[in-house]
Amino acid sequence: MTRKWLQRAIESDYLPAIKKLKDTPKGRQQAEALNAQIRQQWHDRGSKTLLQQQGLMDDTRRILKNELGEEHWILNYIKFTTEEYTEINSLKQKRVSDRNEATQQIDQPEAIVAEAVRLMELPNWDCIAAGLAVVTGRRVAEILSTAKFEKKSQWSVMFTGALKRRGEPVELAFEIPTLATADRVIKALNRLRAELPEAVHLEPREINKKYESAVAAVCDRAFAKLVPTREGEDYLYTHLFRAVYATIATFWYCPPSVNETEFKAAIQGHYAIREAKDEKLQRSLAASRHYSDYEISDREVSHYNGKRKGIKLGVGGIEPIEQFQQAMELKPQKPRREGTTYRMWKDDKRRLGQLLERFEGTQQERFHAFLDQLEAQQNQPQVESASTETEADIPIQSQAVEIQPELDKPELDGTAITTPQVSKVDQLIEAISQLVEVQKALIPALTQERSTPPTKAAKGRKQLTQQSELTGQDKTEQGAEINQREGSRQRTGAAETGDRLNKAIDAIIEYNNQPGRKHQEKWAIGINTLKAFVKSQEAIVSAIGGKNRKGEAVAGTRQQEIQQHHQHHQIDPDKHNYVHRGKMRIDEVVNIANE
Repeated sequence: MTRKWLQRAIESDYLPAIKKLKDTPKGRQQAEALNAQIRQQWHDRGSKTLLQQQGLMDDTRRILKNELGEEHWILNYIKFTTEEYTEINSLKQKRVSDRNEATQQIDQPEAIVAEAVRLMELPNWDCIAAGLAVVTGRRVAEILSTAKFEKKSQWSVMFTGALKRRGEPVELAFEIPTLATADRVIKALNRLRAELPEAVHLEPREINKKYESAVAAVCDRAFAKLVPTREGEDYLYTHLFRAVYATIATFWYCPPSVNETEFKAAIQGHYAIREAKDEKLQRSLAASRHYSDYEISDREVSHYNGKRKGIKLGVGGIEPIEQFQQAMELKPQKPRREGTTYRMWKDDKRRLGQLLERFEGTQQERFHAFLDQLEAQQNQPQVESASTETEADIPIQSQAVEIQPELDKPELDGTAITTPQVSKVDQLIEAISQLVEVQKALIPALTQERSTPPTKAAKGRKQLTQQSELTGQDKTEQGAEINQREGSRQRTGAAETGDRLNKAIDAIIEYNNQPGRKHQEKWAIGINTLKAFVKSQEAIVSAIGGKNRKGEAVAGTRQQEIQQHHQHHQIDPDKHNYVHRGKMRIDEVVNIANE
C-alpha cells in the first residue's frame, strides 16, 4: 500500500508538473530537475539512503504507469540512475549473504508450536494474534483484518486475503499447512475478530502502526527462550510468522522428494499471477533469500534418523497439501525396518569386524551371512575353547543400521551395533553372547570351508615355524632380517600416513581460503574431519594437537597454524562442522586421492 503522504504528493504535485512537460530537450532537462526535487523531498522527510528511497520510487513509478501508460517518456527520468540501482542490489546481496552465513538453529519446534497454541487459547487479542502468526505464517494485518481461512483438511486451510499483491487481476487463494489443527486455527481467528472488531476495516498500514507493536511484544516475551534472534536483529515477530513457520512446516510436512525452497514458496504464497484466466498458480522464488534464516538443528534431526523433511507425513493420517500430494504418490515410502542395538566391548567389536571381513556384500548382508554360519556351526559338535565373560547391554531402538565410530573410554565402549530384527530375538541374543567363545573355532573352519588363500598372518606363522627348524647362527641372521624388514615397513607406512595427513590439512586450508567462499561452506580442521583421509587418530593428534588415547595432552606440530586459520575464518572447531552433518562429507569437496 502506498503511503498516504506520497499518494497526495503524486496526485497534487508530481502529476500536474509532469503533464506540463513536453518530450523536448528543454522538457527532458525539466524532468531531470523534477526527479532531483522529488528525491530531495524524500530526503527531507527522513528517507536519506537508497534502500529507504527504493520503496518510494517503486510506488511513484507504479502510479505514473497506471496514470500515463507503461511507455510514457517521463519514466526514463523519474528513476534511479544505473549506478544507484547497482549499489542497491549490492547492498541487498551483502545483507542476504551476511544472513545466510549466520543461519540460526531451532532446537525445539514442538515447544514453539505448543507455546503458540497456548497463546491462541488466551482471551487477550494480542496473544491470539501472536499464536496465529506462528501456526499459519501470516502477517499481523492479515490476521487482524484481511485473512479468511477455510478448512481444507485436518491440518491445512485455504487462505485468501494476502497483502502486498500489488493489484493483481484476481485475488490470490492458496492452501497452507497449519501447525495446529485447522479447526483450532479457524476458531481462534473468529475469537480474535470478535475481540478486536475495530481493526477489520482499517488500512493495513494503519493496523501495523496501531497494533503490530503489541503483538511483537507478546512474541518477545513468549518465545525469547525458544527462538534465537536473527543475526543483527533484536526482535522475533517477523521471523516467527515467516522464517520460523516455514522452517517447522517444512520439517513436518514437506514430502522428501520436494525441494524445500519450492515448498516454502508455495506455503508462504510466493506466486506470480499474470492473467486472470490462468487458474494455475506459478510459484515465484523472488523472495527465496528469506527462506534460509533458520534451520532445524542437527540434534533435533538426529531424533528422526537424519530426516529433515516430512517427519509427520503419514502420522495420524497427515498428508501433504494438495499440490504436493502427487510427489508422495510418485515416490512411495518404503516401510522402515525396525532395528535392535547391541553394545559390546571395543576389542570384541574389532574381532567381530575381522570375522565379517570374510563375507561379501553390505554390512547387513555380511552380518546376516555370519549369523547363518554361526547357527550352522552350533548344530555341529563344538570345539572346546577358553571361556570369556562378555557383558551386553541391549537397548532396542529404531535407528539407521550402522556401526557408529568408537568412543575413547577406558573400559566399556558406547559403540552400538544395529542389526535387523529377527523373529527369534532370544536365539539371536544367545548367539551373540557366544561370539567370543566360538571365534577360535570359526576362523579355521571358515578358512577351510571357503578355501581362501592364506592370509598375511598365516604366512607369518609359517615363516616362524620354518624359522624354528633352523639352528644357531641361521636363526639369528634370519630373525634380524625379518625385524629389519618389519621395521622398514612400519617406518614407510608412518611416513606415508604423515605425508597424506599434511596434504589433507593443506587442501582444507586452501579450500577455506578460496575467495568468495561462504562461511557455512568452510570446514573446521579436527580429528573427525581428518579421519576421512587418515585412519590413525594418533597421527592426527600428533599433527593438530589434543589428547591421545592415553588421555595425555599432545602439542601438535601444526596446532598453532590450524588455530590461527580457525581464528582468521571465525570458525569454532567444536561446533562449526554441525552445518555439514547429514548434508555432505569433507572428502566430497576436498579430494587428495590423486595427488
